Amino acid sequence: MASKTGEEQGSKHSNATTWKKGYCPNKKGRPKKRHSITERMRAMFAENPEKKDELIRAMHQAAVNGSVPAAKFITSYVDGTPAPMNNIPEHQSELYQHFAGLAYEIREAAKE
Repeated sequence: MASKTGEEQGSKHSNATTWKKGYCPNKKGRPKKRHSITERMRAMFAENPEKKDELIRAMHQAAVNGSVPAAKFITSYVDGTPAPMNNIPEHQSELYQHFAGLAYEIREAAKE
């Protein structure tokens, strides 16, 4: 059986669009992989486990000093992510209303 050319085989590339022999459009090669912040943090904690303890203490202190994002972060890891508001069981709705009222009062006091 005779071999077919690229066009006869239905190839996506024709001879007109392929690179010329000896020509390289990317002389520097493939870019090096960039490491994510997660990978860097894991490497840092593996080298120096005390850094993790320092981070935990700093997050705790920030929450104690009133940082709401730090408090949310800590409670999400300790207690788990809260259920969506439309899934609050009937027996907990009174407690939810109490905390919602407190949150409103805190926001209003912060505006003053």
